[in-house]
Amino acid sequence: NPLIQVMAWFGMLIATISVDVPLNSVVLSVLFALLLLNVSGNPRSLLHLEYRWSKRAGDYTYGMYVWHYILIWVFAHWFGGLALLAAVILSTLAVSAISYHWIEKPLLSVKDYWLGMPVPIKG
Repeated sequence: NPLIQVMAWFGMLIATISVDVPLNSVVLSVLFALLLLNVSGNPRSLLHLEYRWSKRAGDYTYGMYVWHYILIWVFAHWFGGLALLAAVILSTLAVSAISYHWIEKPLLSVKDYWLGMPVPIKG
């Protein structure tokens, strides 16, 4: 229901602004969960997740998870503040894309062979 989405967005905005509200993080978490469930399971959603860039970002998320902390540690020796943030974000995106195409994708293509599972025949 689009009304649930609007209410969840509004509630998250209020919960984010109102730091002194008791159980603020719980309220924010529940509203975000409601919004995420509604967006992902509702074909009439106000916000759509089926975009080409979002599918590509989904391919790179594991690399982002793996590489971001290492890159923070490396760049923290040279940068600080916004320069550190920019360096980490840009390098994480680049390194995760490279690792997806050069490491993850080739390994995923032979996963079934290595695990001994049958490979479906396309025809």
